[in-house]
Formats: sequence, structure tokens, C-alpha cells
Amino acid sequence: MKKDKVLYILTRYPDPIVTGRHKMIDQNIRFLAKHFEVTVAYFSKQHNGERNNPLFNEYQLNFPGLFQLILNLLFRAKYSLQERLFYSKSNQKLINRLIKEKQPRVVI
Repeated sequence: MKKDKVLYILTRYPDPIVTGRHKMIDQNIRFLAKHFEVTVAYFSKQHNGERNNPLFNEYQLNFPGLFQLILNLLFRAKYSLQERLFYSKSNQKLINRLIKEKQPRVVI
């Protein structure tokens, strides 16, 4: 039977497990991987390359540049602080592409 799909968007890569937040993310992914095909999109400052984690497919998102961050803080006032800190048009395009290609049942 084909598994449903989940897109999990994270503010950090789940490995290595060094904090409680990493442990929680790891537990979530392990649970989801038992029932779903998991795709993880995560933020990172530098390109870390493919890690080939057997539990999920991965895609790296980039933090917005300083200019984009300033624009977000000034002109996206109706959004939460977290949305303003992480939003960029290129990340939005990648997430939209992943949703279109993977067709996840759930986005977390």
C-alpha cells in the first residue's frame, strides 16, 4: 500500500541531536516515517550537501538576506515575527514546488 506524504518544514536540520528541540524533531520524524513518506525542508546558513537520511527526503531552505529581512520586518507587519524572520520569495517558490511535486496530505 502506498504511503501518504508529509512535508515537514523546520527551522533547523534535525541531526545531530544536541538539544531537546532536536530530540523532539527526531521523534516526530521517526513516528511520521512509520506511517508516511516524509519530506523535510530545513533552514541552514551554509550548504550542507545531501545527507541521505533514510527516514526522509530533504531540501535546504536559505535564510533571507539582510535586505529581505529588513523589508519583511517593515512591510509584513500582519505576519508573525517568525514568518518575517524566515520568509523569502525563493523559499516560497521551493515550498510551492515541493507541494506541487510531492502532493503531501499534510504540511507541518
